[in-house]
Amino acid sequence: MNKEIIFVDSSLQDYQSLIQNVNSAQIVILKENSSAIAQITQALADQKDIAAVHILSHGSEGSLKLGSDILDSHNLENCSSQIKQWGNALTENGDILFYGCDAGSGETGLNFVKHLSEITGADVAASNNITGSAASGGDGELEVKFGEIETKPLNFANYNYTLAGLTGTADSKGINVTATPTSTAIDVLANDTGTGRLSVDSIVTGPSHGTAIIGDSIYVGGIFSGIGGQNRNNIAKLNSDGTVDTTFNPNANSYVNTIALDSSGNLIVGGGFTTIGGQTRNNIAKLDPITGAADTTFNPNANSYVHAIALDSSSNPIVGGGFTTIGGQTRNHIAKLDPITGAADTTFNPNADNSVDAIALDSSGNPYVGGWFTQIGGQTRNYIAKLDPITGAADTTFNPNDAGFWSVTAIALHSSGNLIVGGWVSGGLHAGHPPIRSAKLNPTTGATDTTFYPNVGVQFNAIAFDSSDNSIVGGWSFMSISAKVAKFNPTTGAVDTTFNATANPFGSSVNAIAIDPKKNILYTPNANFNGVDTFTYTAKESSGVSTPITVNVNVNVNHSPVLDNSGPPALTAINQGDSDSTGTPISTIIANLGGTKITDSDTDAKQGIAITNLDTTNGTWQYTTDGTIWINAPWQYTTDGTMIKTSRVSATNALLLASDANTKIRFVPNASYNGTVTNAITFKAWDQITGTNGGTADVTADLTANGTSSVFSTADETANITVNPAPAITSVSAPTNSTYRVGENLDFTVTFNEPVTITGGANLPITLDTGGTLNATLNGTGASATTHTFRYTVASGNLDTDGITVGTALTLPTNATIQNATHANALLTLNSVGSTTGVLVDGVAPIVTISPVADITTAGGTSQSLTVTFSDNNAVDVSSLDSSDILINWSGGDIPAKFVSVDTNSNGTPRTATYSFIPPGESWDNTDNGTYTVKLQASQVKDSLGNFNVAGSLGTFNVNIAVPVPQPTPIPIPPVTPTPTVTPTPTETPTETPTPTPITIAINTPSVSNIDRGEPTNLPQNQEVDGNYLLSDEDDISIPQSAFGKPLFALSGNDNLTGSDENDTIYGNQGADTIDSGNGNDNLFGGKESDQLSGGNGDDFLSGNNDNDTLIGGNDNDPLHGGKGNDVLIGGNGNDELWGDRGFDVLIGGLGPDTFVLQYTPPNPSQADVITDFTADDKIKLIGANFSQLTFESVNVILDGVMPLTATAIKSGNDYLGLVYNVNPTAFKSSSFL
Repeated sequence: MNKEIIFVDSSLQDYQSLIQNVNSAQIVILKENSSAIAQITQALADQKDIAAVHILSHGSEGSLKLGSDILDSHNLENCSSQIKQWGNALTENGDILFYGCDAGSGETGLNFVKHLSEITGADVAASNNITGSAASGGDGELEVKFGEIETKPLNFANYNYTLAGLTGTADSKGINVTATPTSTAIDVLANDTGTGRLSVDSIVTGPSHGTAIIGDSIYVGGIFSGIGGQNRNNIAKLNSDGTVDTTFNPNANSYVNTIALDSSGNLIVGGGFTTIGGQTRNNIAKLDPITGAADTTFNPNANSYVHAIALDSSSNPIVGGGFTTIGGQTRNHIAKLDPITGAADTTFNPNADNSVDAIALDSSGNPYVGGWFTQIGGQTRNYIAKLDPITGAADTTFNPNDAGFWSVTAIALHSSGNLIVGGWVSGGLHAGHPPIRSAKLNPTTGATDTTFYPNVGVQFNAIAFDSSDNSIVGGWSFMSISAKVAKFNPTTGAVDTTFNATANPFGSSVNAIAIDPKKNILYTPNANFNGVDTFTYTAKESSGVSTPITVNVNVNVNHSPVLDNSGPPALTAINQGDSDSTGTPISTIIANLGGTKITDSDTDAKQGIAITNLDTTNGTWQYTTDGTIWINAPWQYTTDGTMIKTSRVSATNALLLASDANTKIRFVPNASYNGTVTNAITFKAWDQITGTNGGTADVTADLTANGTSSVFSTADETANITVNPAPAITSVSAPTNSTYRVGENLDFTVTFNEPVTITGGANLPITLDTGGTLNATLNGTGASATTHTFRYTVASGNLDTDGITVGTALTLPTNATIQNATHANALLTLNSVGSTTGVLVDGVAPIVTISPVADITTAGGTSQSLTVTFSDNNAVDVSSLDSSDILINWSGGDIPAKFVSVDTNSNGTPRTATYSFIPPGESWDNTDNGTYTVKLQASQVKDSLGNFNVAGSLGTFNVNIAVPVPQPTPIPIPPVTPTPTVTPTPTETPTETPTPTPITIAINTPSVSNIDRGEPTNLPQNQEVDGNYLLSDEDDISIPQSAFGKPLFALSGNDNLTGSDENDTIYGNQGADTIDSGNGNDNLFGGKESDQLSGGNGDDFLSGNNDNDTLIGGNDNDPLHGGKGNDVLIGGNGNDELWGDRGFDVLIGGLGPDTFVLQYTPPNPSQADVITDFTADDKIKLIGANFSQLTFESVNVILDGVMPLTATAIKSGNDYLGLVYNVNPTAFKSSSFL
């Protein structure tokens, strides 16, 4: 069973149901508040041969939440050493499956998953949509795959949630380098694609080069045309430090008196306007919180001004003002509206008698309202009241009538539950102080808090509390400050002097404030810092019930580089077909720019380029960052990420290349292209503050997010490249029309359009019907010239009967080149090739067959005929038929066959010839028994083109003649010596039986003489033929070095040859030859005439073949065969085996245990083989007899007329098998024989 591990992030809702049915895998629960990357690495550290790793966590495009880590493209390299260890725990084909939603979606996700696969070395799969419950739009498929995924994904059928989690990502920001830094707001909502609205939970890791504080989105309305130094009409969005948001701009045409925020962050605004957010809206509208655009559905259409809005728990707006109709109903000064359409609620109707200018809701949803009324909700209430949230009836307990208000224009609920109210108040509330315009009230009774004393001096129009519980108030200019918006300490009422969002012109006021808390982070860099500052914060849904997510923020503190595009540079020119040029350094491209090239106001700024387009019409592009390894320009992928679509870059996938000593770019042109590529590359300047050399970046996104702080220039430039024409082949002339035979040349003349030099050789491919694809090779030195000749020499077996075929291009061996004077490589395509339909090839030798020869079983024949048929593609040259064509080989050597006749004495095919030969003993008898092989000799018969035959065996036949039964020949009985006369004595002496006198046998040692040099063979002389080396018909005295290691034929002549130290095979053939094989395990064959063979060192095989031969085995273990004739065999040292074969032979074993082979011979003792040195260690092998048939007889042998020697004759009946010197007949036992 395959071993699998499942890692589960404990932040997943109901993760238990995901793993409850998983039995075969190890399960690891990852702690939510610590690094899951570290946890996974530790868990896999000691693991091996894991088939699959499953990782279940939240995800988003190109990102995975793993415990307290966010793993994305920004920090993937930083974690690569740990992630690489994950792959080490897997099998060779192991898989890693990431289930987080959308991790593989989009180009960012594809690159992220691809990079994970590259780092781990594993097959990786991920999801490009929602993973999880189908009811929530999810599934369990992992659509993006890099590599072959063999693991089945987990089952999500019973899971009721998704793995989407919170999806907020930091808003990218840039800020210029300065000695007097200002802050920039990081908006946590800018990229929020989740279902909940994110708020900052905490700043986890602060920036290293600046400060970061949690901020709020502050919406203000009133009467103004500018605020915080920006043009804004009557409504604006401020950051926590009072700076104006640059995006939000509804542009109301008249005052805005009230603002409320619904659960989605949308603004419900009221006032005296008729147009706002690009729409016609009377006095009330709903606005987008980012842009300020008006909602197209919500339109209550109040008939008079709206001064107060509050939202209940269902997001229903409760509105107050001077209207009498709103939402399609008659409502006096106060109404509850539908949050979608703006229709008035039919139940809620407090029916105030005058304007309602302020509304706030407590935690139970009860509205607190203020204004100019004295009657509301069916009760008398002076300017302030608490209402029932359903009917609008006035609360009977809450009645702060003694607070001395003249009117109430602002109400806010403090976190303590107390009400902070503003408006016109009587001067006697705080003795000894001037009249105030704000008070703190008990929420139940309305009693006044006498310790609360904010000395503002002028009427409050608006109050709200930020995330730090500070009061943000608006109105006319206050006594202590000149601004229309101020921040107060909630306990003491002290003014925050750093907050100053002055509204203008004179006479303007801020009448409405709404705060969306913790929606941004204010970052301020240190003075003169230049680079990327990073900090980390956590965020969660505004409701506060979700698990926080961790977000990494990168802030570019930078001035963008400035690119002068007044003059496009040129890349280093290359030659046509050059796929391995040295390229152009990026530093050279920048140096060749026009004007001021690249400038940067930041100190020690680096330089580089971001390539946003590559022209790939006529070739491809490569780059190197180390000066050695060239890499294809970045790939883009199909939507499922499984295959490469094209090789190009774009503004959203720009290739980053630094200006340094090693980084270059080069063009690899298509083979046929030459010319100038204008706008070959398009690029921007890059200052290397972010991004990596050889990496990619979204230039468009960076410029949009960071503006003048981007690492890229706004301007683009292009560069050109010229591809010089390469030498080309203009024509190829073919050989003259003819039929070419073995050894003849096919010459091709290749003409170039300019002189070229060929180094290292070159090949012109040709194809034959038989012989396949072959190469015509360069014939000449290859020195600079416009024409070069290529030659192919026809070899045996080549055949093409309908015209050869020339290939499409020259080919070059390794490191070979064809270049012009400027070292441009030539194009190898063969153009304008001459016709080859008449260029024919016939290198096929005649085919030779023999009619079967019947086995010979009858003695007496004196001649044997052979019928041989020759066939050819063209015609057999009958003039080449002669008596040297055929040899018949048997155990006694070679027998020449004589050419007799041919059926048709003219060239043609087929042709049948007759040959004959004489039996070995001039007539067939049983001594000729054996297998005979008919051998065609090499290079004897040719066709009409001159192609000679190949040596080979044509067939065999057998001679099997019965052995005649010999008739016993009486052996003369030696005369009996007369018995002497007996002298009578007293005692009779018995007569002794006389011992027979041994017979005497006279034997002469075979003589050796140079009888004949042999007939000329007319075979090829001193050359290799079909793997054999043929010497000459002369008296050869040496062997060429090139012949060693090949079978050697001495042909005719009396040769005196010495072999090599290798294993030699030497045939003496005709003539009286003297052959010394030298060292090695050698085979020596004497052939005709009387030969002297010496084996030398090594295990040698010696065969005398015909005539009287002398064989000397030398050292080591040698088999010796005398063959026909009377031979002398000397074994020498070693364990030798001596075969006298036919004729009278002298066998001398020499040192070492030897084996003497005796065969049946006629009953003439003078024809028996003689063993001269038989010892107790030697053996006798019998052929045609066995030990039980033998008798042993003492004889005297006179050898070459010398005094007699005692010997034992070994007989079978009356036949003498052999004579053994100096051995008594009684010494022979059965153990002496084999």
